[in-house]
Amino acid sequence: MVDTTPRGYRYPEVGDDVELWNWFQWLAEDVDADMLLVASGKDQVRPYVKVTDNSGQVVANATGTDISFETEVWDTNGWFSSGANTRITPNVEGLITFTATVFVPTRTGGYDFLGLGIRKNGSTLPSYVRDVFDNNNTDVRGIQVEARDVANGVGDYYTVALTQTNSGSASVTLPVSGTDVAVFEAIYERGMA
Repeated sequence: MVDTTPRGYRYPEVGDDVELWNWFQWLAEDVDADMLLVASGKDQVRPYVKVTDNSGQVVANATGTDISFETEVWDTNGWFSSGANTRITPNVEGLITFTATVFVPTRTGGYDFLGLGIRKNGSTLPSYVRDVFDNNNTDVRGIQVEARDVANGVGDYYTVALTQTNSGSASVTLPVSGTDVAVFEAIYERGMA
């Protein structure tokens, strides 16, 4: 998972030097975005939302399933609504970074395919799958994805879709214990003017 400072600046995990130059670029973009907000006299807190799934959602075999989220951890600008709990709907125009982490139970025989994507208005965005990991837990596996996109601020919505296939064609129930919950985050980076 990407670590952030209290102001929302991202920084790499210890030992993540593979994308070091990208991290410098992203930091510069984050600082530029904050400076533009300060110069414009607008709110200095960048819009940010973080929601989690605590329902134990069932994901069918070989079907892209939008994950539902029940718990709003932060939502500075009202981007999340429990009435449309699979969506984040930014109400400001600009570049936004979306990050999602989903855990699935381990299975005997494993998975033939495990995919996670961020969708805009129902269509999957080009995304960077950061990792498939076991979180030091033999009962679950996690997958994380990140995407950046320009939202129009007047109706674009974003969802997280999980697709899993397995040799038994079985549905899986997402875990909801401890830190093994699905998380969907979005942070406003900068305007596009």
